[in-house]
Amino acid sequence: MVRMVLAIVFSMGALVSHTARAATIQFLTPAGSSLGIAYGVDGLNVVGQDAAQRGFLYNGATKTYTVIQPGAGPSAAHGISGNLIVGTWGKVGFLYDGVSYTTLSHPLGTIDTSPRDIDGSNIVGSYLDASSISHGFLYDGTTWSTLDFPGAKATRAWGISGTNIVGNYTDSKNLTHGFVYNGSTYTTLDDPFLMGPTAIQGI
Repeated sequence: MVRMVLAIVFSMGALVSHTARAATIQFLTPAGSSLGIAYGVDGLNVVGQDAAQRGFLYNGATKTYTVIQPGAGPSAAHGISGNLIVGTWGKVGFLYDGVSYTTLSHPLGTIDTSPRDIDGSNIVGSYLDASSISHGFLYDGTTWSTLDFPGAKATRAWGISGTNIVGNYTDSKNLTHGFVYNGSTYTTLDDPFLMGPTAIQGI
């Protein structure tokens, strides 16, 4: 998925070009709300949640907001790919195609399904099983696949791009680590300069 950069990092020192560059930062303020939290982006389209706990879609080309809310109650839009948006509504997830909403609920007797990102028809997120243990998942529109980091107590998938999936897991000592999964191999991603937990939430 092609993504627009949400964060701008400025560096100073010998490696910085002498050419001046300007950047524009735009604050998201959905209609009727004091603020907006951005969770996902694809091109000029941004999805997130407003202060009233409603999902929203912001079209950067037309500078317009659309409420993304399957029904009554809190909702949040977490990921976008083309015209497809995934998010959470109560204890279940949803897929919105611009016209209709489809409920996403993991079939393994779970109590909570949380889609977090989408790339094409592939959706990733996490679910809680009957024992309230968190597992990652990959859903391709037909098949649900569980994603568990080997030996982990809990796994959560946050982002997907092509065959690469990122997220975090909790080890046997209750420490949190980031990971990347390429479809066959899990690799731990820990910030070498950080003494605390690492969480990877996008790719």
